Amino acid sequence: MAESYINVPEWKTQEKVIKFFKEQLHYDYLGNLCDVANKNIREDDLKAFLVSKQHYSETVANKAIAELQHAAGNMQQGVYPANKAVYNLLKYSHPVKDADGTIVGVYYIDFENPSNNTFAIAEEVTVNTSYGSKRPDLVVYINGIAVAVIELKIIRPYCLSIAFNLISLTPWAVVSF
Repeated sequence: MAESYINVPEWKTQEKVIKFFKEQLHYDYLGNLCDVANKNIREDDLKAFLVSKQHYSETVANKAIAELQHAAGNMQQGVYPANKAVYNLLKYSHPVKDADGTIVGVYYIDFENPSNNTFAIAEEVTVNTSYGSKRPDLVVYINGIAVAVIELKIIRPYCLSIAFNLISLTPWAVVSF
């Protein structure tokens, strides 16, 4: 735990939340990722899911990952259109051409059999973007895809100004992650 980055009450709460995810929800724990280069998609984890659990070829898995990364990083039209494109890829079958020319419908998340998915949580996930560096307290992953960020805050009078600052930073905070 990187105590130097967060205060003690927040750190203790973070420990409890991680314990809940691990012990009650049976999530994999990816560790403290403050010193690791992170992205919104953990390519190796997603590829392992697509190939070993969904039984797609390596070619299909690689193309599907590239298309998801492109959609997640395409901010030319803004955050909302990018999020909508990613949502559509995650929710619905996505056609990808295999090496032999066959079109395969790819599902990044197995909604039919949720236990086939890999659920994980990581803490202090440092992400470097063109806007700077950020470090969410906790990040939740499904099959290597970051699907939720959890920021833990202490309730004190001065926290309202911190919350306002977080809200005003929202576009910066979500771009590329």
